[in-house]
Amino acid sequence: MVLVNETHGTFVYRALARLAVRSSPDVTDASVWSSGRCVEDGALVAVECIQPSRAVGSKNGPFLRLSNGGGWLFEKKHGEVMMRREAVQTGLWAFRVNNDDGLALRAYPTTSMEAYLDGR
Repeated sequence: MVLVNETHGTFVYRALARLAVRSSPDVTDASVWSSGRCVEDGALVAVECIQPSRAVGSKNGPFLRLSNGGGWLFEKKHGEVMMRREAVQTGLWAFRVNNDDGLALRAYPTTSMEAYLDGR
């Protein structure tokens, strides 16, 4: 079900603090994944849906659904900004790898070893 005020697309956000990923658009501890998955301070994440808080006058939200289906984050919690939307430039880009060891594929943009997709 799509809410009237939801915004869909591809957006990039930067975490301004270490945040636990939620299973639903909520800031309470009850919605934290039991796996303890977190987004680290400074990490970039791709978001596919921005959902405003359902509570009128709430200082929480909007809520951000991760593009990889991994859960939800929030832009503000109790009025404090936790995620900042980054400007994105679209286009076709060519990159040359200048490293004899090559590159390792990651699940999202980070230097963290936890994001490697090849099981390292």
